[in-house]
Amino acid sequence: MLLASHEIERYAHRVGEGELHAGFQRLSTLESQTHIYEKLRDADVDVHVYGAGDTDAPAGLVEHTSDADEILESWFVVFDSDRSPVDARALVAVETGDREFTGFWTYENDTVDDVLARLRDRYPATRETETLRADD
Repeated sequence: MLLASHEIERYAHRVGEGELHAGFQRLSTLESQTHIYEKLRDADVDVHVYGAGDTDAPAGLVEHTSDADEILESWFVVFDSDRSPVDARALVAVETGDREFTGFWTYENDTVDDVLARLRDRYPATRETETLRADD
């Protein structure tokens, strides 16, 4: 799953536009991968992160905090390009045991749209951090 997640992140970086939505169960899990998400932000990808609000998201990311079981028990990375529906892709998995997951990987635009619609409908942004510039 980690390899599939990184493939989607790298692809989003290469495309350089669109939205990437990633679930971390807890936002503190993002801390070890902050550099990846800052690179995506700097490549003009709108980055949305989901998880329990046990810490703040890095500057320039859209934070979606929730204690819902669906967020606490899932792992997802979803990319939707502004450029083309062919660029859409998603990994969605639910934890079924001690770090064991079941789920799916897709390039199907309709499925990606369905996943994003669910996220947008159920988990609105709780905080949009500002990007800090060196001249600020």
